[in-house]
Amino acid sequence: MRALTRLFDLADVHTDKALNVLLRDQTLRLLGARPQDDSSAAGTASCSPLSDDEQNILRRRADELVKREHYLSNVIQAALNPGHPDVQERARTARDRILSRPEPEPNSMSLDSTMVPDSAMVCHIASDDQRACLDKLLAVASDRRESASNRQDALIGARNLVVDQEPEAKGTTFRTSQPFALGALDGSRLDEFTGQAHPLSTLKINLGSASLRGPGLRLAAASATTADEQKWVKGQAAELLRSDDAHDVQEAALTLNSLPRDVTEDIDARALADHSHVTARQLSAVLCMQQPQRFADTTARLAADPSVRVRRTLAEAATAHAGPDVPPVVAGLLDRLGKDPRYSVRVLVRFR
Repeated sequence: MRALTRLFDLADVHTDKALNVLLRDQTLRLLGARPQDDSSAAGTASCSPLSDDEQNILRRRADELVKREHYLSNVIQAALNPGHPDVQERARTARDRILSRPEPEPNSMSLDSTMVPDSAMVCHIASDDQRACLDKLLAVASDRRESASNRQDALIGARNLVVDQEPEAKGTTFRTSQPFALGALDGSRLDEFTGQAHPLSTLKINLGSASLRGPGLRLAAASATTADEQKWVKGQAAELLRSDDAHDVQEAALTLNSLPRDVTEDIDARALADHSHVTARQLSAVLCMQQPQRFADTTARLAADPSVRVRRTLAEAATAHAGPDVPPVVAGLLDRLGKDPRYSVRVLVRFR
């Protein structure tokens, strides 16, 4: 309680790092809230070690941050106190924005979408409203008259909303997401401005990846409810890791990381450790620490990875095994990471 109170004290004096820490998954669980994308905890009771009175005190602190208009305060309040009247009002406004989104105009195009933050707010109102917004976002994602970035935002928004839906709605969403994951629905407005420009082009504009495979695959993972659906997602993600599109590779790695452990336990983490994309190597670190004895040689290589992000992920995963009965292979790894040249890696091991 003292540490969390200190976080709110720092947040109250505009400490950006404290405000961001309050939104981390681990912090939200301590505070009795469920992280936005944690489908495994949907519908379950809070596992916070705090008493109800302590949680209420910290919820009031979150409400005070909003009154002072602090950075991210609206998001923090919505996560900790979704029933607050102000949160409900913002959620209804977000619902109305989604449902009233106009059809694409042939002579103009907006690339400043609010569908992702609006979908996160809609998660705090009635399930019927969530379902209506989910259907609307799936319709936007399927509309080739929209730009790729807007369609990607619609798929991300749908992923936010499908987590708390009933199995029937999840099944429908899963089937809708499959063509996206397969790349069958790629091809959007302004696609000529995405990707690598021709070397002789006078004007080079890059609006990012136009692929919908990655966002579609993550939506499929969020809506998969059966073992067969999860295995299908795993197979598609493994294939997407070989893509030339860096954004798709990242989305594939994040998809595999979101699947249940029993679904991904047969993935060979050794191959991922040699991947050129940092996120794939981070996934390798997580998978290695699920079976540390099997992948002892691979964890040793990852501990020397040139990317600090990979070494930090390995340290976070390794500390989960810390304790009086820590396996020797993990103890040796923790000792090595404790001597890492980067403080952000050493501190994770030091305070385990």
